[in-house]
Amino acid sequence: LHSGHRKRMGDRLKNQGIDSFSPHEVLEMLLFYALPRIDTNEIAHRLIDRFGSLSGVLDAPFDELVKVEGVGPKAASLIRFIPQISRYYMSDNTKDICIDSSEKAGKYMLPRYIGRSEEAVFLVCLDSKLKVISTSLIHEGTINATEVCIRKIVSAALQNNASAVLLSHN
Repeated sequence: LHSGHRKRMGDRLKNQGIDSFSPHEVLEMLLFYALPRIDTNEIAHRLIDRFGSLSGVLDAPFDELVKVEGVGPKAASLIRFIPQISRYYMSDNTKDICIDSSEKAGKYMLPRYIGRSEEAVFLVCLDSKLKVISTSLIHEGTINATEVCIRKIVSAALQNNASAVLLSHN
């Protein structure tokens, strides 16, 4: 029954794309890379059952993931890596943007919050034409609070010779 299962899944991904997969199959396929010699189907089902959805699994804390039977540190690390790499990918797609409206500011900043469970404050330094010079995480707090250090904001703005700044908080 399972002979060739991984190959069939890989072929299906190549030919039909990820949209043809159910949530547990996406997770099952991801786990192939962390658990190369184990049937990951049952583990994927346990994870979905425990956390309610694929996004729930991807957002679950490392310590909770490793409590699920079959999920070790390597698999939990890979699962936690996905939202972070998604955030990086989406942020990378928003380079060289002119932020001259709140809509553009939202589009630029939203990817930076993908997969973050703690409060975060970002500073975007802009030139005189409102093009992004730099974007930096000013502070990461707890699940429901963060600090804003005015000194850090002013220092970063001066270092980047910013004409304008955008402060963003999730």
